[in-house]
Amino acid sequence: MIAAAHVIFDGSTDTTDLAEILSHLQKQLPFSCRMTEWQGYTMVIPQIRVETHVPLTIQIDDDPEYVPEEIQELAAAAVGILSIEDVEKLRRCRVRLDIMSASPARIEETDESISLYAETDLDPADDDVHSVLFALSNFLRGYVFDCVNGKWLLLN
Repeated sequence: MIAAAHVIFDGSTDTTDLAEILSHLQKQLPFSCRMTEWQGYTMVIPQIRVETHVPLTIQIDDDPEYVPEEIQELAAAAVGILSIEDVEKLRRCRVRLDIMSASPARIEETDESISLYAETDLDPADDDVHSVLFALSNFLRGYVFDCVNGKWLLLN
């Protein structure tokens, strides 16, 4: 699935895991929240599922191969949008939460090909989703990038 939003946070000193995040969300949100997992052919990725009107999943992405570089690109693009102090803090971040729709990906199969579409039905501007992002941002002292609408959400 494609991320509808990223919650980017430091992660160097925090040992925050999905269980801690789940516990926080269950206390802060009116939506049902539970642990789940995405299962691929060769891997299983733990997730949190949140039952907003468009159910969403949350997973931690801290792969050192690409996450820090992608965060640096977002930080460079944030100059002039976020404060200088926030851009500097963002540049030190190494972890993000990927917020994705729980709806299955659209797949079209023919005799000749299989097409998997990188699209989402989850909009971070939606009030339910916004409240989840706000709870995550406050808990992790993180920054939220709305991948659908291509903008930073200033939630703190």
